[in-house]
Amino acid sequence: MLGPLGAACERGGPSNPPSDPIIGPALVFDDVHVFDGADDLGTTDVVVRDGVITSIGHVELAGAGPEVEVIDGRGKTLLPGLIDGHVHVSSISQLDQAAAFGVTTVLDMFMDEITMRAIVRQQAKGKLPDAAELRSSGTLATAPGGHGTEYGVEIPTVASPDEAAAWVAERVERGVNYIKIVDDDGHAAAVEFGNLDLATIEALIAGAHAHERLAVVHVSDLAAAKRSLRAGADGLAHVWFDAPADDEVLALLAERHAFVIATAVVMQTACADPRVREVAADARLAALIDPRELGGLLEMLDANAGARPCTHALTTIGQLDAAGIDLIAGTDIPNFGLPIGLAMHVELSLLVDAGLSPIAALRAATRTPADRFRMLDRGRIEPGARADLILVEGDPLRDIAATRELVGVWKAGAAIDLATRRQEIAKAIAAAEARRSAPPPPGSESGLVSDFEVDLSTAYGLAWEPATDEVAGGTSSVELSRVAGGMLGSEGALLIRGEVAAGTRAWAGANFFPSVERATVNLSSKRWLRFGARGTPGTHAVLLFGSSPMPTMASFELADAREWTLVEIDLEAIRAPSSELTFVFIGATTPGPFELRIDDVRIE
Repeated sequence: MLGPLGAACERGGPSNPPSDPIIGPALVFDDVHVFDGADDLGTTDVVVRDGVITSIGHVELAGAGPEVEVIDGRGKTLLPGLIDGHVHVSSISQLDQAAAFGVTTVLDMFMDEITMRAIVRQQAKGKLPDAAELRSSGTLATAPGGHGTEYGVEIPTVASPDEAAAWVAERVERGVNYIKIVDDDGHAAAVEFGNLDLATIEALIAGAHAHERLAVVHVSDLAAAKRSLRAGADGLAHVWFDAPADDEVLALLAERHAFVIATAVVMQTACADPRVREVAADARLAALIDPRELGGLLEMLDANAGARPCTHALTTIGQLDAAGIDLIAGTDIPNFGLPIGLAMHVELSLLVDAGLSPIAALRAATRTPADRFRMLDRGRIEPGARADLILVEGDPLRDIAATRELVGVWKAGAAIDLATRRQEIAKAIAAAEARRSAPPPPGSESGLVSDFEVDLSTAYGLAWEPATDEVAGGTSSVELSRVAGGMLGSEGALLIRGEVAAGTRAWAGANFFPSVERATVNLSSKRWLRFGARGTPGTHAVLLFGSSPMPTMASFELADAREWTLVEIDLEAIRAPSSELTFVFIGATTPGPFELRIDDVRIE
């Protein structure tokens, strides 16, 4: 162990006089490089007792008993647990995963309030020791038809300034930590939303402040950023992406001492920035995440490639940093398939690419969000602080990629079991490899799935079955039946008749499961999905689901309801999950009634 003089000389860290031998129980990080959330403390020792940091400086370990756990910090860096400043949480398993990646606190910006309250109760009882701690806004304040209403779940909206005070009071009564407000008409993303007027935004912010809650405003364009700041916003939930920063917005941010949650990773994932893939596929991170979830992100990046240009987001983040505006690292998971925890390491890398120094990027994920969201017990390494800590190999203050080399994570001084998680993920990776090398299911040799000559049965797997968004709380409807008269004079066809409800995540159609156990199958030897189709003119959908939660999407057009059309989908070209196919959906996703007949379905 380096003495105090050696430690101070090596990195300029604190120098304490020799001390008496330490008495346990205690956790000691010995000779470790420390970033305290704001500054580089150099090499020193850190002591934790009862979940709290009790001292920083030289510790005499000679004669220490077995009740003193000593962590060798040589060659390693100790950091405060990371704080993700923008997530959307739906389950405790997400919080477990966040902690495994070193994210020990998450700030949720829109979630179901019943789920929120259930998780908070479990936290308060100490029943979630391995999960990141949740803070949340609950639902968000948006106009009727505004952003947040498009997901098919009913939420309380705000139609006028007169409704603002009661809306905020209800959120506070339900236990939210801050208030999230939407100022976004959608034009920056080429969509259209209802939006709050200025008077209502001002009333919501005033209501938040009356209850001593921060008012965080979602924006996507520069004009909305300025409007919300003039209205009194404490911070912005995204960097805007329609234009770089100008002098006016920088002055408003400085005057308000407002913060900006960067969410660089969701911006760059939307445009398939190759840097997202590069970090996400890092073997050090991949060892901590289910391969199906990682595969879903990589498939999303493939799907987004060339779909839209990258925006001004990184340029604007660099401008904000240069102007001294408080930046907070946030990921906006699970949008665009981003996995919680892993996405934070991508965010840190992108912040550095935007112009932040590694130490500034780490402040944005530790001390700054802790201070700005009034969590003064964390985001720092100092006596009296909660011992939410991560230990990494190397020096992330020089190379931000070192955060991916996780040695250990501690939440309130208790270690998260990374070894078991890595073992479980290794087994999942091996199982995925086995699925990809499995033979195709019996009965698939000819390529025929169904010809509907007699009924809705299939050559292999399960018979066709109805599928709607009802499983996700939607109200779309559908009925399946065999009807006489198929393509090219065949005996029969499958009739899919239904109605797709309004909403961006609505669907109705028919599913085919190629396994009777509804398990994944390997159809990678097949290149084409072909079938005859006839029905309501317009665009219809094909979704192919694999082991990841994100489907591969394709579409086909029908011009004349009386004419059969041969639909051919190149599975290789659309990067379908053929080696791990779970089911195929054929139907509609456009709101309104529809009728669709399909015949002679083949995967060959």
